[in-house]
Amino acid sequence: YNAIQQSKLAVEQSQLEVEKNRNNIRISIIQAFLAVMMNEDLLEYQQKVVVSSREQMQQGAQQFQVGQILESDYKMLQAQYISDSLNVNNTRLNIQNNFLSLKQLLSIEPSREISIIKPDSATLFKNLEMPSLEEMMNNAQSYLPELKISENDITDANYNVKIQRANYVPKFQKGCGLLRPIIKLLSFSF
Repeated sequence: YNAIQQSKLAVEQSQLEVEKNRNNIRISIIQAFLAVMMNEDLLEYQQKVVVSSREQMQQGAQQFQVGQILESDYKMLQAQYISDSLNVNNTRLNIQNNFLSLKQLLSIEPSREISIIKPDSATLFKNLEMPSLEEMMNNAQSYLPELKISENDITDANYNVKIQRANYVPKFQKGCGLLRPIIKLLSFSF
């Protein structure tokens, strides 16, 4: 009986593992989506910084030509502009990599163009209602197969204990061989 129940539990565990993997894929898609949005916002900011750096470098060039700043100060302004430009290029590469990850997770061809539509956060948060702790716990138990997997692991361990205990209980069978030694003694000839 315990072995049958354990087999049924193994089937349920397999189904829960599939659901867990689906949830992990969903989470990865959300993470890739958020990474694209975050890097696009970062790119906007960095582009403004590059414009400011370029202006500072141009002003520094004029000041250097008339002797108001040292060459080392002008070189630092140039280095800052180059560094800021490099940050913009790195962020662009990160966005491309994030899009590629998102395409892979969604099984879209890498050459196909996709775009991200940012949600209207003002409307989103306006209609957002915070659930109670009990409601959140109930939702987590229904959505997260990891919790049920853990419960099933405990149940499986209990079945294993029962099965192992059953191996130590004496088993009686019909004609269990109690008379064999007596028959051998009687048939032994002197």
